[in-house]
Amino acid sequence: MNRAPSPRSVFYYDSLSDDEPRHFLDSCFLCNKVLSGHKDIFMYEGDKPFCSEDCRQKQMDFDEKKEQEEKMKLKMKMKMKSFSSSSSSIKSFQRSSLIKEMVVQKT
Repeated sequence: MNRAPSPRSVFYYDSLSDDEPRHFLDSCFLCNKVLSGHKDIFMYEGDKPFCSEDCRQKQMDFDEKKEQEEKMKLKMKMKMKSFSSSSSSIKSFQRSSLIKEMVVQKT
């Protein structure tokens, strides 16, 4: 029985040069190890191939940490913005109180 070549094998070359097309399943997303056509490929986020569950887990841990850091930065940014606006309000209140005090002292 003749089978059509898989899309992966159409793009796979034993000696790839920089000007030849590469398929996204040619190497591990994390360690760049060449992915063999005879071994399992562990996918993550639909388009990231990994040579092992360990490499995939390392990438997942990295992505989770990065996401947590971005959330923390956003929280800090919001707190700073809130502090800045409340600080402006306090300064404005202090100025108006000082002006009122000066007016009262002049009279």
